[in-house]
Amino acid sequence: MEIYRNANGALRTSFGVVEDFLMQEVHENVAFRIEKLKNDICYSFSDVEIQRNLENFIRPFDLSKAPLIRVGYCRNTGSETLLLFDMHHIIADGHSMGILTADLLTFFQKKAIPDRLTSYVDYAEWYFQQKKENRFENQLQFWKKEFEQPITKLLFPSSIYNEILDEINTISFKFPESLSIKVSDLTKREKVSEYSVLLLAYYILLLKYTGVNDLMVGSPVSGRTRFEFEKIVGLFMNVLPFRINIDSSLCLLDFIHNVSKKVISVLDNQYFQPEWISDYFKVPANKGVQGLYEAVFIFQNFDFSGASVEELNFTTHNFKNRTAKNALTLEIHKIAENFSIEFEYNPRIFDKETISEFAENYFQIIDSIFGEPRQTIAEIELNSSLENVDVDDADFVMNI
Repeated sequence: MEIYRNANGALRTSFGVVEDFLMQEVHENVAFRIEKLKNDICYSFSDVEIQRNLENFIRPFDLSKAPLIRVGYCRNTGSETLLLFDMHHIIADGHSMGILTADLLTFFQKKAIPDRLTSYVDYAEWYFQQKKENRFENQLQFWKKEFEQPITKLLFPSSIYNEILDEINTISFKFPESLSIKVSDLTKREKVSEYSVLLLAYYILLLKYTGVNDLMVGSPVSGRTRFEFEKIVGLFMNVLPFRINIDSSLCLLDFIHNVSKKVISVLDNQYFQPEWISDYFKVPANKGVQGLYEAVFIFQNFDFSGASVEELNFTTHNFKNRTAKNALTLEIHKIAENFSIEFEYNPRIFDKETISEFAENYFQIIDSIFGEPRQTIAEIELNSSLENVDVDDADFVMNI
């Protein structure tokens, strides 16, 4: 594990305040140990027991002390070992987990982990040089134009609506294999990304349930726009607001290309600065970018499940977070050529039956896109027991 740690400077990182500025320090040497869990012998590795072990293992970090990662393990009565990683998000993002996982497999294969020719320090220097030279000015102008008009707040039709976001539930759904094939065929035929098609269906779902056609959805992007940063462990990820105004008279085929163009334009301007939120967009600084949206869309296409090295077989466990940051999140995982979806939702706003209905109608929308691409958005009918909210009295969360 020493070699594993030394290959990735982020795992030797701490943070401190120097002359009123928060600074990151990468240490040459950091003490690192693998913890043996108190209950180091488990009778089984059921999902419930793994979740319990994770919740007991995860605890706060002191950002002033490196490393900001801890690793632990326990064994069951058979031949399986549960390896636990707890890492502060400030040093790594989802893409980084793919890099670390690949390094871990390389380590178990007793091969040399490749040297990193660049580090997160190089990225930080490049980033601040761009800011110093006002290289992000064009991107600021793009985002100012995006927020020229006030944002309509989503009002979900629910008898248990409550804006307190302190709980979270999750429900996973199997993506029908036939729909996975249709999504793949559609993207090839129309030369658009899977991300755009799946996001489009989410937009339509939100439109149908809220009656709001000016929609804002937050979605994380990698933030790695330069080749030399692709293999660096660090926090590059940025959550961007994807805003689109839906004309319900548009046919689905035209809307697909509208969404695709929107995705491309947002990605071309993805260095969205956190300080712009309070400086230009009239959102309280303590709410950050999350003050711009209530619905989130996540697309993950990294698959570690089923990896193996000689006699070792690896599987992953999806840790269930208990704290809600947004009212509704749709997370889609692509494994091989198939998809699965997971809705994270605040139980103070939605009940389980409503979320199940969301999933059913999400699949129906995708099927409509493929089966009847010339029909208009207005013509799509959902199997819904809920009525659209009247947006005439909807609140505005900000004015520019």
